[in-house]
Amino acid sequence: MTALSMRFVAALAAAGALFGGMVLVLSASGRHETSTTTLFSGTVGVLYLVAGSIAHWRQPDNRTGLLMVLVGFGWFAEDLQVAVDPLTHTIGLLLRSASTGLLLHLVLAFPTGELRSRIDRVVVMIGYVAVFGLVPLSTVAFPTVTENLLLIWEVYWVRDVISTVQAVVSAMVVIVLAVRWITASRPARRVLAPVVLTGLLGSVQSLLGPILNTSLISDIGHAAVLMLPLAFLAGVWRIRLGRTNVADLLVKLPRSAPTELQNLLAKALGDPSLRVAYYREDNGDYVDLEGQPLTIPPDQSVSVVVREGRQVAALLHDPALREDRHVLEAVKSAAALELDNQRLAAEVRAQLVEVRASRARIVAAGDEQRRRVERDLHDGAQQQLVTVALLLKLARQRLDDLPSQDDKLADYLTRSADGLTEALRELRELARGIHPAVLSEAGLGAALRALAARSPQPVEVCVAALPKLPPPVEATAYYVAAEALTNALKHAQAKTIRVTVLCADSSLSLEVVDDGHRRGVTGSRNRTAWLAGQSFRAGRSTDNSQRRQRNHSPGRLALGVRMTLRVVLADDARLFRAALAELLESNGCTIVGQVGDPDGLRAMVAEKRPDIAVVDIRMPPTHQLEGLHAATDIRREHPGVGVLLLSQYVEAAHLKDLVDGGTHGVGYLLKDRASGPDFLDAVRQIAAGGCVFDQEVVNAMLTKPRHRLDALSAREREVLSLMAQGLSNSAISTKMHVAAKTVETHVRRIFERLNLPDAADHHRRVLAVLAFLE
Repeated sequence: MTALSMRFVAALAAAGALFGGMVLVLSASGRHETSTTTLFSGTVGVLYLVAGSIAHWRQPDNRTGLLMVLVGFGWFAEDLQVAVDPLTHTIGLLLRSASTGLLLHLVLAFPTGELRSRIDRVVVMIGYVAVFGLVPLSTVAFPTVTENLLLIWEVYWVRDVISTVQAVVSAMVVIVLAVRWITASRPARRVLAPVVLTGLLGSVQSLLGPILNTSLISDIGHAAVLMLPLAFLAGVWRIRLGRTNVADLLVKLPRSAPTELQNLLAKALGDPSLRVAYYREDNGDYVDLEGQPLTIPPDQSVSVVVREGRQVAALLHDPALREDRHVLEAVKSAAALELDNQRLAAEVRAQLVEVRASRARIVAAGDEQRRRVERDLHDGAQQQLVTVALLLKLARQRLDDLPSQDDKLADYLTRSADGLTEALRELRELARGIHPAVLSEAGLGAALRALAARSPQPVEVCVAALPKLPPPVEATAYYVAAEALTNALKHAQAKTIRVTVLCADSSLSLEVVDDGHRRGVTGSRNRTAWLAGQSFRAGRSTDNSQRRQRNHSPGRLALGVRMTLRVVLADDARLFRAALAELLESNGCTIVGQVGDPDGLRAMVAEKRPDIAVVDIRMPPTHQLEGLHAATDIRREHPGVGVLLLSQYVEAAHLKDLVDGGTHGVGYLLKDRASGPDFLDAVRQIAAGGCVFDQEVVNAMLTKPRHRLDALSAREREVLSLMAQGLSNSAISTKMHVAAKTVETHVRRIFERLNLPDAADHHRRVLAVLAFLE
C-alpha cells in the first residue's frame, strides 16, 4: 500500500478512538445489568483499534489491520443503543450488530486479509446482508425500554428470525473453520489458532444464546470478542521474542553440518518441513544437501537468502511462515553467512554428482562399445573364420577321396586348417576379454568361474546365490575381479587366489584375496568410483608395509556396491498394498510400481522390468485366479522376473502352469501364516533365483488330487444337492429353515470353491449342478 493509505488507516484508528470516547460518555448513564460495562466496552474497542493499527503498520498490503480497525469502530457504534437519548438510542439500534458482520469477515479472511474461497465469500455476504440489511429493517418492529423513534408496530417474533439467521451463519462459520484447521499444516495452525478459537466461541454464543440466555453464554461471547486482538498482540510479542531467539541461533550456526543447519533453521521457524536449497551461480539451479538437483514443490513457499547482493540459498517452507515475516527475515539474515559458506561445499558436492554421472555415462558407453565389438566379432569375423575352417576341412576330405593324392597340398590344407583354428581360438579369447558373452547370458557367477578356469594358477571362486544384477554392476564387478587376478598373477606372483562374492542386505560384496605382493588397482578404482554408495579399498591385512613385502602377507581387494531390489506390487487391497510397500522400502527395496488389477500388472512388469513381482492370486474383476494367470504369463514372457504369490487360500491345483518352466525365481506364501521377516527373506531368495513355498502349499501339491466337491463343506454340499433338484434360493431357504441371505452366501462360496467365475458366456448355477452330477 501507499503512504497515503497508511495515513488513512492511522487517521481512521484515531477517529475511532475519539468516536469511542464520545460513545462511552453518551452511553454511560444508560448501562444496566445485561449490558457490558463501560470499562469492558472501552477496552475491547481500543484493543481492536490498536491491534489493527499495528497489523497495518507491519503488513500494509494485508487488509487484516483495516478490518480490525473497522471492528473497533463497529463495536463502539453498537454501544449507542445503550444511550438514554431516543435519537442516539435509535441510531444504536440500526447499528446494534455492526461489529458482528465485520468480525465475521475478519475471522474468515485471517491471516491473509483475503477471502480464499467462494464459500467464504458467500458466508460473509450473508453476514453483511443480515447485519446491515435485515437488522436495520427489523428496527421498525423492535420494541425497547428507551423510546425507539422508528418503531411502527411491536412484533416480537422478528427477534427469533434474526436469531435463526445468526445461528445458520454461525454453523457455516464453524464448518469452514473446522475444515481449514484440519487441512492446515502445523505452522499454519499456529497462526490460525486464535482466530479459530475466536470464531468457535463466537459461534457457540450465537447458537446457544437465544436458547439458554444465561450469563455464562454472554460471557463466552465477550471472551470471544476480546480474544482476537489479545492473541494478535501476543503474537507480535512472540515475534519479538523470536528475534531474541535468533540471537541464540547465531551462536549455534557456525561450524554446523549441513543437516544440522537445516534442523536448526526448521526449529527456529517451527516448520519441520523446511528444507535448504543452495543456489548454484554457474547454472542458476538449486541443489539439496547432497548436491542433487532440487525441484521446488508447488505447495511450499520460497524465501530467497541474499548476502552482499548475491543469492546464496533459498528456504523452502510452509506458506504460513510468511505471516511471521519479521522472524523469517531475521532468521534469513542470521543464517546468510553460514549458508554462503555451505553453498560452496554444496557446489562441490553438486560437481561431484555431475562427475559421478559423467563417469557412469562413460562406463556405460564403454560397456556398450565392448558389447558391440564382441557381438561384431562373434557374428562377423568369427563366423566367417568358422566357415573358412569348415571349407578347408571339406577340401581336405575331398582331396582324400581323389584317386591320386597330392601329399604336399594335403599338408598345406591341414596346416591352414590348424592355423585357422588357432586364430579362431585367439579371436574368441580376444572377444571374451572385450566383453564376455557368458556375463550377459549366465550372470556374474558363471563369468567369474570361466575367468578362473583360464587362470594358470588355482583360483577358488565362492559365489553365493545372487539376485538379478544391473548390467553396469555386473560388468564393474567382473572387470575389477579380472584386473585383480591379472595383478595377482603378473605382478604379485601369487600362488593361491580366492574370489568371494556375496549379496546380503541389498549389498553386493566382491573380495579377491591372494598370497602375493600387491600392486595398485587404479583402473578398478576409476571404474568403481561412479557407483553411488560403493566402498572400495585395496591393501594388506597388516599395518607395516615393509613387513608386508618381506613376509608376503595376504593381499586383499574388496569392492562393496549397494544393491536395491526393484519390486512391483499387485494387490487390489490398497491398505494391504501400502503396508507391504512400507515394509519393503524400510528394508532397502525400491517399489517401482503398484497396481490393483492383472492387466495393469502385466503392463507394469513389461515397462519396469523389476527384479520381482509380488502378486495377489485373487484379483478383479471376478476375484478368482486372475493374479495367478497374470503371474504365469509373466513367468513365460519375462523369465528373468521373480514372482511371489500371496493368498489366503491354497490353490495348489492351478500351480502346474506356473512351475512348468522350473521352480527358479518363484514362491507362494499364505497371508495369514507369513511373518514380516519371512516375507522379506522370501523376496530376497526369489529375486536371487531361489524357490520359496509355504509348507501347506507344498503338502497340497504333493497330495493326490481330490474330487472337486471335496472342497465343499457338508452344508455347501447339501445346498448344491438341492440346487441339483431344481430348487431356487428361496425354496432352498424354506426347506433348510435358514435365511435367504445365508443361502446366497453358501451359493457364492460354492461358485468360488468350484472355480466358477462370473461370465456372460456360461451359467454358473448349471455348471455347479453338472459338477455335482459327475
